[in-house]
Amino acid sequence: MVTEKEAFVFPDVTRLDFGSWCWMKSKVYKQNVDTLDKLLALMLDLLPTYRSMKINLDEQYTIFAHNLRSALRLMVDCLNIYCELQYICYLCVTNLLFQH
Repeated sequence: MVTEKEAFVFPDVTRLDFGSWCWMKSKVYKQNVDTLDKLLALMLDLLPTYRSMKINLDEQYTIFAHNLRSALRLMVDCLNIYCELQYICYLCVTNLLFQH
């Protein structure tokens, strides 16, 4: 049994944990729950929905991370080309200056 003092000690909670709790709370409190048993039953009923939603979020995160990596690679390539062009311009200008 959890004592009142232990109930107010927060473990290390990540933003994802906090978001999960907020989602669960928003679903549970839409209904009138008057006993702890009903609250627990409702939360257990919502778990499959949350798990499928979490899997979907994990897939979306994987796609986002892949797209972000691709975009960053493209930006690096563009920066490399830009630097090469600057170097070529530098060589051309110095060549023109020292030709005379």
